[in-house]
Amino acid sequence: MSDPLYLSDPMANSQAHKKIKAKRKVQRARADRQYELRSAAAHTQSSVFLACNKIILYHFLEACTLATLITLSHTSHLFRTLVKTLHRLRLIRIVEQFLGTYNVETFFIILEQTGSAIGGSTLPCVLAPPIDDVDDWMPSNLNLFIPRGQSRPWHDFLLSLGLHCRSFQPGIAHPYKAVTSSHVEYDSKLEGCPISITESANLCVLSPATAAATTLGMCVATCSNMYIFYPELMFQRRALKAYYQPTVQSCITMDTRGYLCWGGYGDQMRDNGTVGIPFTDVSIKWRLGIRCSNHHCPWFSDNHPWFTADN
Repeated sequence: MSDPLYLSDPMANSQAHKKIKAKRKVQRARADRQYELRSAAAHTQSSVFLACNKIILYHFLEACTLATLITLSHTSHLFRTLVKTLHRLRLIRIVEQFLGTYNVETFFIILEQTGSAIGGSTLPCVLAPPIDDVDDWMPSNLNLFIPRGQSRPWHDFLLSLGLHCRSFQPGIAHPYKAVTSSHVEYDSKLEGCPISITESANLCVLSPATAAATTLGMCVATCSNMYIFYPELMFQRRALKAYYQPTVQSCITMDTRGYLCWGGYGDQMRDNGTVGIPFTDVSIKWRLGIRCSNHHCPWFSDNHPWFTADN
């Protein structure tokens, strides 16, 4: 049956339709708004949940050995990112202690521009978790290895921070005299903890960096990557994947040398980085010490003396 209102008064019918359309429009807008609010709340909860999970994961990763971190980094992109971030935060945290927070970015810019590397006792503190006290986990000095002729940028940078030169030794007076041009120590923001800069006798930072007496200091970090070496294995053109996982099978060739990408200060560096280290083309006079001090190493020995290689 036809609607008498529609037949008798078309104008009233048109107005009724407009009211219905307006009401439905308001209802749709309200429903859309409620959907947006629910979606935003769900996204916020998801973000908070993810952030909490990452915080928990970082606390977990802080206690992991390097071997565990390497294993986890191969399981997923998330763990790879977390492991990279963990090492980046550790390294930045150490540099901050020596130079101050506001000078860290400039430090890594100079590290990249000069082709220098961080080494010595610094990297084991980055690669291994703290045992008891965090203060004991900090290195006693910040070691830098620089190519020949790149001392001026570092000298100017440290002087601009009010960090003065404490001592200067020409290469002939340094224990690693065969592979160094000079060795300079500067003050740092940490009392009694100097910044040591060792200038290579050539353009390769690998020469002085790998002239350590024990395997503990055989780690270097460029502006994007970290490397782990061992003297006897390096002499055989081999390298180990990690301090806590030094199996012979993991270091058969130089193609499987141990390194990880920490991404650089702003996490913008490629995995291969911009600073190359020529492993197989460098001739080094080794100062090996008497044994390997890493009890995880297949070459560890309490009484078997090491040999000294001339090249």
